[in-house]
Amino acid sequence: HDANNIVEDPITVECQAGLFDLSLSSDASFLATADERGTISLFKKGTQGFGQETDLTRFRLAARSIEFSPSDRFLAAAGDDGVIRIINVADRSVAKDVTAKVAVKSVCYDPTEAYMGAFLVDGSLNIYDVDQEYQHVFELKDLAPKMSPDSPVLGKMSWFPGSGKHLAVPANSKVTVLNRDSWEEDYSLQGQHKHPVSVVTYSPNGKYIVSADESVLVVWDVLKRAPVQTHLPRATISGISWSPVTNALAMMDTDGFLFMCSSVIPTNMVAPVANLEAEQAKDKLKKPEIEDIIEREALAEENEGADQDEQDIDDNLDEWLDDDTGDYKKELEKERSEEDQLIQQAMGNQGQPQIELSPRQPAFQPGSSRDKEQRRKFLCWNLAGQIVTRNEETYHTVEIEFSDTNAGKPVFIRDHRAFSLGTMDGFGALFASLEQGATPAVISYRPFNEAFTNSEWSKELPNGEAPLVLAVSRKWCAVGTSKQMVRSFSAFGTESGILCTPGPIVTMSAHGRFLAIVCHGVQPFEGQNMSYTVYDIESGTKLVHDSLPLSAGESLGWFGYSESGMLCTMDSGGMVRILMEHKGFQWMPLLDTAPLRKSPTDVYWLIGVTPDHVMAALCRGGKTDPSPNPRPFADALPVQVPLLLADQKSAALEHELFLKQIILESEEYRLERDDETKDLSRHKTVIAAKTLQMMQSLMKSQREGRAFELACELTDTRILQNAIKLAHANHLTTLAEKMDHVLHDKLGISHDNIFQEPETVSSKRAHQEEEEEEAVAEDDELVPDEAESDHEESQPSESQRGVPISPMRPHTRASPAKRARTEAEAPVHQPRANPFARTKREPMSAARAPRPGLFGPSIAKSLQTIAGKENLKAGTGINKSNNVKFKA
Repeated sequence: HDANNIVEDPITVECQAGLFDLSLSSDASFLATADERGTISLFKKGTQGFGQETDLTRFRLAARSIEFSPSDRFLAAAGDDGVIRIINVADRSVAKDVTAKVAVKSVCYDPTEAYMGAFLVDGSLNIYDVDQEYQHVFELKDLAPKMSPDSPVLGKMSWFPGSGKHLAVPANSKVTVLNRDSWEEDYSLQGQHKHPVSVVTYSPNGKYIVSADESVLVVWDVLKRAPVQTHLPRATISGISWSPVTNALAMMDTDGFLFMCSSVIPTNMVAPVANLEAEQAKDKLKKPEIEDIIEREALAEENEGADQDEQDIDDNLDEWLDDDTGDYKKELEKERSEEDQLIQQAMGNQGQPQIELSPRQPAFQPGSSRDKEQRRKFLCWNLAGQIVTRNEETYHTVEIEFSDTNAGKPVFIRDHRAFSLGTMDGFGALFASLEQGATPAVISYRPFNEAFTNSEWSKELPNGEAPLVLAVSRKWCAVGTSKQMVRSFSAFGTESGILCTPGPIVTMSAHGRFLAIVCHGVQPFEGQNMSYTVYDIESGTKLVHDSLPLSAGESLGWFGYSESGMLCTMDSGGMVRILMEHKGFQWMPLLDTAPLRKSPTDVYWLIGVTPDHVMAALCRGGKTDPSPNPRPFADALPVQVPLLLADQKSAALEHELFLKQIILESEEYRLERDDETKDLSRHKTVIAAKTLQMMQSLMKSQREGRAFELACELTDTRILQNAIKLAHANHLTTLAEKMDHVLHDKLGISHDNIFQEPETVSSKRAHQEEEEEEAVAEDDELVPDEAESDHEESQPSESQRGVPISPMRPHTRASPAKRARTEAEAPVHQPRANPFARTKREPMSAARAPRPGLFGPSIAKSLQTIAGKENLKAGTGINKSNNVKFKA
């Protein structure tokens, strides 16, 4: 490429094998290459481009690195043989072989051609003296971990341009800068890399350094030792080159893609080529020399001292002129003022920083391939099925397959319009093509189960209006266009409405009668600013309009409705969120897929969301789209809300209970909103059983407060009765008494009438019931007159009836309640019935039965009774979903 006109067609050079490195001479007359077969080839520039002149040499193994010397007299080549071969460019002969102990990753000459550096696969750096016939003079070990010869860590280093007094070397998670005079480390650039650095390059003026590892590219300010900006490439960077004339950077990755990055350095900072341009303006015939940063700082200090001396002279001159008439001093001050004004006018607004806005994310179709150049790609892949288009040169073939094979057979369509957009649900598919010359853009709908003949239809959009994103539902479909409009159509092709969006459309999705649209807001300085709007298409109303949450610095990666009808998103960082409409349209994080990746370059491609899983396909090796052929398997990632669960033993149970409660509340809200009826008793029974199991775990760990909190949330009194029994079984008397009060509150029984009404609930233990029966037997033997008298004395007064004695208070044989009663003291006890028992005489706590655990016969039988009395029907549970089969 021509650096002055990068958009011109590049010069193409044909090679016999895959290249690992190439080098261009300083006058651009020669090009040298190193390939995988170990061949070093030389190409000479002619009128028709570069033509191969000769093969200079050949290694036994692959050649990894090659570089011309600054004078273009020599060419250094190295590779897996562990030999650095110096070739004389003039006569094409081998001047010297320098032996390295292991394979060499890269070689690099310093600008003065005094030294040559070599980076080895064992992570060490070797320095050779060129003037001393490449004698080994220095070695720095353990810069990076040991690696294989074919490792993606290339070890490309860079000398400071001009003087070459510093050498920037890639190291483990940092960039190490060495001083050429002492070969000691002057400073390092670190804090941004988490992997071994692969490539390091100085800017043309030496003020900036760009470094890259397998996952991030960083631009550094050398003076401040701080990053200027970072970039996340799509694949590992294999080469970096600064533009010698503009503020631009060229990058090549391991997938073979070439990227051009303009405005690398912000406009309010010194350009990376500023010094060179100034030198070239002064003398075009002389090659510019760049001073070292340390020399520049010393020169600045000297200039500052000179300015101070000049100021002292001026002050002394002013003091000397005070004895004169003063006219000369006034004239001198006037000249200085005019000079300052001229300087300010010349500077203009150069000192004011220019603000750059963050680029907006382009529109995208959820579930479609982002790479539009693929011959075979996904137009749509969701829970309903897949739409794949295949380019056959003269026409396209569209394949539609259903995830549920019982839903229908695969559909094959010959596409002569070259559809670029597509989406589907279980009832039909919607397609759209772009405007091509005189042919306008077209949208087309194809139903799967045609109720009438000729149910397919197509519509042409006006000229200049391009389709950007599609959405389809059972009774209608919609298309978002470049005119910031959304057109809706019925299933039979009638245009039912058109609405305008507040900003450029990003994406949209449909479910039932609802349409959700994402638009750009005010363009920010950093990241993305998006908002979402949910419309009810059938009633024509807007339900909500609010900002769309995204992780810092991330873009929107997927947008759509879950299987149960809840709106979900996933950003480019891998965070999945869900919109809880029943809680006032609040967003909740559902799953973070980033920790689930097997490699930092892997990404999850979202397919859909079910109540318990996030369905996604794993794209490896930095790829952003799955391959349609062979089709990858869909991974069912369990939903994992990031709750702070301290107890690891009950964490899974507590998370499951939290998730089921959210789903139940959402379904109850949906039924009330849509005025529908559905039996949710089965789901409520499952939640009650999980709650009881959770309470058992909390009671065993002596967390009574948390168990009591769950007891207050129970709505089924029979489950609460079993919870009281669990508290007895775990010897938690206080908790049982508190839950007993909660039970009375839920039954609507006043605490003042606990000991007066015949039908109340008792939670006394077995020995208390036995003692009462013995006391009644003793009372029956009393004389009727005395018993009647004693009974009258034992009745509580009106003031005492409002303070009941707790039935949970334990008694021992030494307590006053157990001491021998006299005939005058013996009260008459009336047994109380249990409303929950099968007979009114049976005690509620099953006094004579063994104390139950969580799965004891009493509680298990009670749960079976609850489930048996409910009128359950197949498929009525809220979490019931069709088994979706994803074919490979």
